[in-house]
Amino acid sequence: MAEQNTEAKLKNLLKQKKIQLWNPPYTDDDNQPGQQHMEELAQHCAPLLGLSVAEVGGALESVRVQAVNRGKGNKTYRETNVATLELLLPRDSRKDPKSKKTYLETRLDVLVQEVVDRIGDDHGLKYIKLILNGKTLCVDQRLDEQGVKNHSKMMVLKVSDAELKRQMSEEEQKKKEQNESLQRTQKGFQILSERGALILAMGFHEKGRSLMKRKQYDNALCHLLQLDIVWCYRALEALSCLDDGKSRLRRAEDCFLQCYGEQRERLRMIKGNTGREEVLFLRLYLLQSLLSYLEGNDGQAQQQLSKVESLFSRLCLDSEKMAQLMALGFSEREARLGLRACQGDLEAAANHISSRRQVAPAPAPAPAPQLEPTASSASTGKTPPHLWTVGGTKCK
Repeated sequence: MAEQNTEAKLKNLLKQKKIQLWNPPYTDDDNQPGQQHMEELAQHCAPLLGLSVAEVGGALESVRVQAVNRGKGNKTYRETNVATLELLLPRDSRKDPKSKKTYLETRLDVLVQEVVDRIGDDHGLKYIKLILNGKTLCVDQRLDEQGVKNHSKMMVLKVSDAELKRQMSEEEQKKKEQNESLQRTQKGFQILSERGALILAMGFHEKGRSLMKRKQYDNALCHLLQLDIVWCYRALEALSCLDDGKSRLRRAEDCFLQCYGEQRERLRMIKGNTGREEVLFLRLYLLQSLLSYLEGNDGQAQQQLSKVESLFSRLCLDSEKMAQLMALGFSEREARLGLRACQGDLEAAANHISSRRQVAPAPAPAPAPQLEPTASSASTGKTPPHLWTVGGTKCK
């Protein structure tokens, strides 16, 4: 990740100075580096970035090679319509474990299944699927029909035998259920009140999370928040493959603020606390910080990281306050949610929990005992009073 940060800052600097590493004098006619000019450029850029000359020199050569290869790919695509795709393979399938990037040349008017077969043969992968910007590519459609372009970045995921069988047998049913589910949700948002729509949205998101836990990722994608998609890419160390990660997080933040309110006031009105949803904001700020860092924007990354630290400190509860609330007769869960709902204010948390208890529905009364006939009544259909039983105990 540090290498990506250095390269991103270096690219920004080169762009400002209008330096093109793929052209002379930095690259000769044989696509080899112009050593003297590259060394001079490294010495010039190092103090501007606050890095050593060796670090900048290595990053410069990496950026130069990427630019040369991209130029070759563009020329090939213009002349032959053969595109160059960047693949992120599973860690145990990479020929060079240190290199995350693998390239594949293909036409874009071919079926995805053909590309899947090629990748499987080249890298010894039996069952795989291709992911482009959070969307699983359909094997029975062409690459260009699903938004794949020259230099697109795709993630390659393994598919287990069990998942493959399930996909093959339930594919049509899933598509039907997804369409019906989306239609019902859209209709629900149109006809429900603001409160109902928010509750429906929460339920829709929980459905997607449940599908993720069962590893039904294809079916879950249409239910998930933008935040979850970016989080999955982060967990797979594939944030560089998500071209629209920043815009996804921006949409997620806009939706959170619209649904929950600037100060989570709408959420408190419905649920009475904000603890669980505050964790969503924690993940949002953390991902925004990571993406800014990968783009070389250290200042913005630090600003978002400060939000993470501030929110994390609020979510980390004071054990003494927890103990004091529990000493008042509140449960551990009540104490935790109360403190989070009231930003750690002990007195406000106690009042909050008490008010929540008052509005909670009263427990249902225990059912009255039922009279049960004994086996001796089987012949007559009636049970004498002296043989009545209550809950299995004979009454006298």
